[in-house]
Amino acid sequence: MSAGPDLTPVLQHAQSADADLRKQAELQLQAYQQQDYAGYLVALVSELANDNKPPETRQIAGLLLKNLMDATDAVLKEGMLTRWANVDGAVKAKVKHLLLPVLGAQAAPARHTAAIVVAKIAAIELPLRNWPEVVSALLTNMGQPNNSLKQATLQALGYICEEMGKLEEDILDQQQINNVLTAVAQGMRPDEADSSVRLAATVALYNALEFAHSNFDNADERNYIMQCICEGAISPETRLQEAAFECLVKVAGSYYEKLPMYIQDIFKLSHRAITQGDEEDVAKQAIEFWCTVAEEEIEAQEAVEDGEEAVNHSFIRQALQPLPNIEKKDNPENWRNREAATFAFSSILEGPSYASLAGVVNAGLGFLLNATKDPDPMVRQTTAWTIGRIFQFVHGEEDVGMPPLINPQNLPGVVKTLLESTRDEPHIAEQICFALSQLAAGFKDSDTPLFSPYFADIVQALLQQGERALQMDVQEGARLQLQAFEAINEVVRSASPDTLPLVGQLIQALLDKLASTLRMQVTSSEAKEHQKDLQGLLCGVLQVVIQKLSESDSAKTGLLEKADSIMQALLGVFQCDTTSVHEEAMLAVGALTYVCGQSFTKYMQSFYPVLELGLKNHREVDVCIATVGVLGDICRAMDTQVAEFSDNIMQVLLQTLSDPTVDRSIKPQILSSFGDIALAVGDKFETYLATVS
Repeated sequence: MSAGPDLTPVLQHAQSADADLRKQAELQLQAYQQQDYAGYLVALVSELANDNKPPETRQIAGLLLKNLMDATDAVLKEGMLTRWANVDGAVKAKVKHLLLPVLGAQAAPARHTAAIVVAKIAAIELPLRNWPEVVSALLTNMGQPNNSLKQATLQALGYICEEMGKLEEDILDQQQINNVLTAVAQGMRPDEADSSVRLAATVALYNALEFAHSNFDNADERNYIMQCICEGAISPETRLQEAAFECLVKVAGSYYEKLPMYIQDIFKLSHRAITQGDEEDVAKQAIEFWCTVAEEEIEAQEAVEDGEEAVNHSFIRQALQPLPNIEKKDNPENWRNREAATFAFSSILEGPSYASLAGVVNAGLGFLLNATKDPDPMVRQTTAWTIGRIFQFVHGEEDVGMPPLINPQNLPGVVKTLLESTRDEPHIAEQICFALSQLAAGFKDSDTPLFSPYFADIVQALLQQGERALQMDVQEGARLQLQAFEAINEVVRSASPDTLPLVGQLIQALLDKLASTLRMQVTSSEAKEHQKDLQGLLCGVLQVVIQKLSESDSAKTGLLEKADSIMQALLGVFQCDTTSVHEEAMLAVGALTYVCGQSFTKYMQSFYPVLELGLKNHREVDVCIATVGVLGDICRAMDTQVAEFSDNIMQVLLQTLSDPTVDRSIKPQILSSFGDIALAVGDKFETYLATVS
């Protein structure tokens, strides 16, 4: 049996920044594969399994091995399966023998890659009734004290279940499924001290749930599985919470009929994740659970209407029944019912069509607006959030020919109620700001100025919330401030032409607020960060205002009169930090170049040091990419006049391209900017061709 070549030097060259070395290494690897496939397999798995090899070459070896076992193209994949099938049994055995211990390797990338490769080989072998011992071998690892081994083993089990789920035939027998679920549940227990093991177990359960029908028919086993999932949903680890809710989503889709005895607990967990948690990804999965329940019940209802039998527990309908109680303020002890109804209402909004939601949404909006005055703050917060979601998913999304949700008759009351609620407690006002942003966004493509009469009052109320936030606790104030300014952005984007004069009036207010940030007492890193965040929000609104006014020639003319003041304010922001560049301020400059055209040249001497600093700021990838984008804007605005600065600009860009440490996402943007520079400077670009090419 061939031991195969030593691949370490070749694999190192395959990662080289030198394109020639990289190409040569790739050709050499292809030659190894074609000349001695079995030896190549052994060489790859030997590299992956060797603790003395560099971590990066071990990982690449594992990925190359995985790519020999699977492909998205069906024809290519069939060829891979045939080639593996023709490999000598002793070689296959050696590959498996070397591979399994890597699950306990010290290097995490090697463990993770090995788990993937184990699953890919199992996906080939198990349907052929080969390698039957792989599952039992993995389960044996779960009894070892090595947490890294357990984590990688759980990953491998999860990947195997995922691969088996793609097949039409049932490959794993019930005993294997039971053993896998037992191992997974053991890893999910709260007393498991290693959170990475709990996470790997929870992800593995997600993939194994597809095979757990017999286990869900057994009440004791089902209860234990659901207990493990629910305990994960309250973990302090965000990713574990998200994975647990992903499992609940899958349970809702696969085992809906088993949910009644768990629905109250799941409701409490999802409500907590959505209304009290700070992690958006967790909240999204909690919402997805209720969307899945709603979809199951809609399908069940349609099946019954077609004369078929279907299980429908009507969870959503039951939760919505207390909705009218929102108006009954004389019964404050029922606040939990009112909040539960509101929360359930919000959970079904994302997904179903407007036609299926129209009746319940139109009926519920009035109740919800009244509920913004509920005596209980929890009800008011959930109500404000729900109103925002109604506007997000329904308002402006109406089907052709259907009456709009917001119309001339109800809009005045909607706006009045929301504006009054901006004065509520900060966490409620934050949700009201979101509702106002989504209300405005629904009018973005409207042909009528229905929203125009409310523009000034809404913007003023949102600006007041921004000021209010400055007087609050930093964390709570930051959330309110962010939501208020994002709402202003949406209101401006949705402004009708008749409100452009009002949009223009915002410029001076924004410049005044930017000027006040320059006078802030910055005595700590926290204060510095607070100043930068506030400046970012103000510059973000300024950019949106400039872009909106640029849509009209008359408004653009008025904007030009303010250009000097705008540029002076932005340069002041840049001077607050001479070691970095403010991304939002940079983007605002880009918007201003479109307005100024060639007259932007008068700012270039003062702005160029900022531009160069941004182009050199490789550590902050987003800032660097934004600066390269603004460079393109400047080239289009200044045209030939940018030639005065092009030598220095090209030198900076070429240095960046040759730097191997620069993030790869930056370099394509730089290459694109060469076209902008060439179009601007014309024949002068010929002097750069030798270095560019």
